[in-house]
Amino acid sequence: MSARVRRYIKLFFNSDALWRDRLESLIRLLARQEAFRPDRWGPSEPVRRPFRLEALPEMEKVWSKTHSIMFKRAEKPKFWLDNRWFTHLPHAPSDKFFGGVEDKFFKSTENVRAFLDFTKELFAWGDMLHGYACHRMEYEAKNVRDEEVWLGTRRMVSKRALGINLYECLPGIYWANFFSKFYVDWFGEERIRSAPCYAQEELAGGGVLLLTAASPLDYEKPEVRELQQALIKHLGEDAFFSLAHPDRPCRTPFEYRKGAK
Repeated sequence: MSARVRRYIKLFFNSDALWRDRLESLIRLLARQEAFRPDRWGPSEPVRRPFRLEALPEMEKVWSKTHSIMFKRAEKPKFWLDNRWFTHLPHAPSDKFFGGVEDKFFKSTENVRAFLDFTKELFAWGDMLHGYACHRMEYEAKNVRDEEVWLGTRRMVSKRALGINLYECLPGIYWANFFSKFYVDWFGEERIRSAPCYAQEELAGGGVLLLTAASPLDYEKPEVRELQQALIKHLGEDAFFSLAHPDRPCRTPFEYRKGAK
């Protein structure tokens, strides 16, 4: 997000659907939003072009050429979205939709509900395989490691995100956890439906959303952390990345899926 907005709720989706012909439906989805209607768009930073339906032909050209598009909103709630699609990895979770919303927005239950409804629409739009939403600080505590980097004789510390390849592992359990029917079938519907969580909601196509707290701002509460650990144990610790054991191989469903194609 903007360097001035450091406290935000992170959103990330993976998909293996072909998004080439879906831009118009995405733009119309965004245009009808109240809290999440962008005011700018562009192929990359800086994002400066005004967001309006009349610009759809121009957006389509950028989308086809660069395979990516970004959206931003300067008014409250400030947010950004970045969408990237690929054609060289058929039936692989290579399409990515990610973004962030300033965390001040989530102080009311109405706004939390609005965000969940919006992300459920995005999940349906992109035929998402898996996704999550959580506070940036929660994500960094679970998936980011400081690494030493040398530039000549100068020592620096850089941050590296780990557990990000869906082919190798699920990245973790967070505030909001989006599982497509593919994952519901892999874990087993009975196991998913009986999972310990704060709330469970239906997703398009037979998917399930598992929430571990009322708000993404609750990530530091001990009872939330305990519930997240219980959920990991219930679904199987061997399926999830752990920063305590970053090199541990994980169980994944993609061999099963390859045989089902």
